[in-house]
Amino acid sequence: MNTRERCVVFGAGGHARVVLDALMAVSLRDVIGVIDPDPALKGTDIFGVEVLGGNECIPHLRSSGIGVVVIGIGGAGDNRPRERVFIEALAAGFHIAGVVHPS
Repeated sequence: MNTRERCVVFGAGGHARVVLDALMAVSLRDVIGVIDPDPALKGTDIFGVEVLGGNECIPHLRSSGIGVVVIGIGGAGDNRPRERVFIEALAAGFHIAGVVHPS
């Protein structure tokens, strides 16, 4: 039986790829999807993890028992988008998890 927490990654850009790589390397959580507002990314994948869609997915994720998110929005130059997603995730009732790559 798998007892690892299920989580989603917010963001599908370069920083999200680094975060997703770290999540896969530590194997502490099952990453069930990626959330990104770009409609062109829906249905694509990053390292085999599907981009589920944008913020419209959040209510379904919460109701299906997903309670953990990892913020994959980079902050180079401007942390406001990252802060906004962090606040929105907290408001939706998610726990924000950190991740550290084992290397």
